[in-house]
Amino acid sequence: MVLDPRGVALAPQYCLQKARRSFDSMPPHAAISRYSGDAWFGVPIAVANKLARLRHLDIISHEGDRVVLHVPAAQRPELHELLDLNATLEVEDVAAALAASFQPWRAQRARALAASEWENWFQDWHPLSEIEDKLEKLAVQFGGRATLITLGTSAHGRPIRALHVGVGEPYEIVVNGCIHAREWIAASTVIYVAEWLLRNSTNSGLAWTLIPVLNVDGYEYTWTTDRLWRKNRQETPGCMGIDLNRNADIAWAGSDDCDQLFPGKTPLDAVETRVLRSFLQTRSVRGRLVTFFDLHSAAQMVLSPYAYTMEPPLAEDSLRLARVAIADAMNQVARQSHRSSYHKGRAATTIYQVPGCIFDDAHANLHVPFSFAIELRGHHHFQQPAILALQCGKELTAGFLAFLPMLNTSSHFGVWALARSPKVLDSLEVLVQKNVLLVGCLLFLLLFLAACCISQRRGRLQQTSPADVDMEELGTNYLTYETDDDVHGLLREARHG
Repeated sequence: MVLDPRGVALAPQYCLQKARRSFDSMPPHAAISRYSGDAWFGVPIAVANKLARLRHLDIISHEGDRVVLHVPAAQRPELHELLDLNATLEVEDVAAALAASFQPWRAQRARALAASEWENWFQDWHPLSEIEDKLEKLAVQFGGRATLITLGTSAHGRPIRALHVGVGEPYEIVVNGCIHAREWIAASTVIYVAEWLLRNSTNSGLAWTLIPVLNVDGYEYTWTTDRLWRKNRQETPGCMGIDLNRNADIAWAGSDDCDQLFPGKTPLDAVETRVLRSFLQTRSVRGRLVTFFDLHSAAQMVLSPYAYTMEPPLAEDSLRLARVAIADAMNQVARQSHRSSYHKGRAATTIYQVPGCIFDDAHANLHVPFSFAIELRGHHHFQQPAILALQCGKELTAGFLAFLPMLNTSSHFGVWALARSPKVLDSLEVLVQKNVLLVGCLLFLLLFLAACCISQRRGRLQQTSPADVDMEELGTNYLTYETDDDVHGLLREARHG
């Protein structure tokens, strides 16, 4: 007899189904074994960025002022001395670490985390087909409140599906997952939030659109061929794929098409970026879209705009209060199970400057008042067990619940909502249409009065002696650029630094 984590006897059919599903939910051996002998090193950001550009190395995650750099086995001897001086070995064998994430999770740990039956779904990683099945089942089970929608199709023609929760609400929140294919935990976390919302009424008056996997082609590829694939699978003149989170039309900057961060040849030339951007733009008409969350892994951060510049946005005060509320609530849940915490801040000042991010575009160009990139856990990079998504879901849900009241306060959202509401906009349009002549007359009168004041001011100045006037010097800030050096130059810097 086989028992589930709660000690209940399971039917033999269920056991067979569970075993088959666990087997099917593991990528082919080739998707992981290709990284045999590769290693992950913790490296200072400055060194890692130069190495990444020079050798097309992959930055796996960020941890404070250091990053985790993926070094292929073939390049380890060449970079051995440089890495010895600057780096700490994080993972000796990447293939072994990735395979470990599919080992069965211990029953007592599962019992501690899965408080209800529906949460058992998060004990496994799920391929794209299972995620789509889950969305369909939720839409059927909660048919009165949930609708399965298709945002568009990917570069390879796969549908990009989402779950819309809520009927008739005037405002909407969009949660996006897996813009980077390998960040599986983002997809599972979005599913958790969707089901939690359907099972628990928040009475917020908000609709939600939840997109578990935007990068559907890349996600499928991580299951069939390459577990650590990041970009989409769109063909380009050089190497395959575009980084969807560098492709937005905001401070876009080109790079080598074989770079892991290749932003495309032009802004918005990635199919999936255009699909998401078009959806957000449609939803932002007349101020319906009030918040956009873009989920990533795994640096444990709550980041607000901007990523492309050190300058804060005009709404920085509101964004700061919001990200603090979200991070503090997530930390309160996170500290019940582990000691690490979520950091918060503006993206450019908390990590580094990044051009072409979709959450920057949503805030700056689509005028979405609250826009965030949330880096989920965590410490294990891409070797974390699937059950960790359950904990991330609980942390993120707590963050959302702490944030929602801010949308109802006049200082953060009420005035904006009033000014952007459809009824107010319609009224303004009618007034403008009916009173164009009146508005023109008022403008002419204001210009006439201004001209009279200027004329009187000049007459007075001509009658008085000149006076000393304090002038402020105008300064110009220049960006300094550091030229790329080769690996030998970096080695010399490390030796003498």
